Amino acid sequence: MNHGNSSSPLLHRKSSVNRYETIGADMDRDVETTKSTARKPAVSTFIAAGSALLGAIAAGSALLGAIAMGTVLGWSSPAITSMGDTDSSPRLTDSGTQTEAWIKSSTTLGALVGALASGPLAQVLGRKMALILYGLPMLAGFGCLWLASNFATIIIGRTLTGLGAGLVSGTAPTYVVEISTDNIRGLLGAGFQLSVTIGIFLVYLFGAFISWSWLSFMCLFPPLAMCALMVLMPETPIWLMTRSGGDHSKGSKVEQSLQKLRAADNDNESELKELAEQTRETQGSSGFSFRESSTNPLFYKPLVLSVLLMFFQQFSGINAVMFNSAAMIKQAGSSIEGRYAAIIIGAAQV
Repeated sequence: MNHGNSSSPLLHRKSSVNRYETIGADMDRDVETTKSTARKPAVSTFIAAGSALLGAIAAGSALLGAIAMGTVLGWSSPAITSMGDTDSSPRLTDSGTQTEAWIKSSTTLGALVGALASGPLAQVLGRKMALILYGLPMLAGFGCLWLASNFATIIIGRTLTGLGAGLVSGTAPTYVVEISTDNIRGLLGAGFQLSVTIGIFLVYLFGAFISWSWLSFMCLFPPLAMCALMVLMPETPIWLMTRSGGDHSKGSKVEQSLQKLRAADNDNESELKELAEQTRETQGSSGFSFRESSTNPLFYKPLVLSVLLMFFQQFSGINAVMFNSAAMIKQAGSSIEGRYAAIIIGAAQV
């Protein structure tokens, strides 16, 4: 009797069972791998969305300063109209007086000083800290306007709000541009002017229905929100890089800032190296030479275009229109009351 042949069926059955068990174990591992792989993109997407959200909030926080700037520019149009009401204290009894002219124009004096000081201060303090401090003159100015009982206080308040607006005008767009990525930098940069027009529209809208003092109270909220939110926001990686001399090692402030502002799948290392290289080139250069740069079309063409753009914008009288929208419409003999027609003008700008 051949015992080897008689035992082969049993061995064959055992081998089949082992093979099925192996296949089952492999299937279980495949299922777990699939679940793990499915979870990873979800987690990465959540982290990426969180970083993108923080970047959006940071940009929005800075743009609140632009909205506050818009409220400064548009305040005088509804406020002067409201000051002519019989229940206003103090009250403007006649239009076109010297007092009225000072109320409208004093903000530009403060804005001139603020615009000149904005850049140097932001370079020393940092964009984040500068924006926090720049909100204080606007808060003080609108506080004066809200509590004012005489025209002198109103003029002081207008000058302070103008100072804050001038300071913010140079630093808010810089902060937004420096925290944004290349693909959305242009869009966010354009958001500054849009936010200014939104601020003008809002002050026209609310100013048509409430008194100038309560309008001043409402104007406190944009700069207050900007200051509060900017405390929680990171400094721009570009400014931190210039202060660190190009250091972007693991755990550095530059690396931490970029990590907070970028999505999880962003190539932070490459971006940090690029920023460090640009910083070293800038700091290692012999300095700015206007004579040499004036012959370089990469320099003088955008400079000339920018100067001409700002020149024609200012000399078009746009600020005079913003300051006097309601009064101009009233004097034009429109059938629509000036304060309501100003709302249409503000909406058209947006």
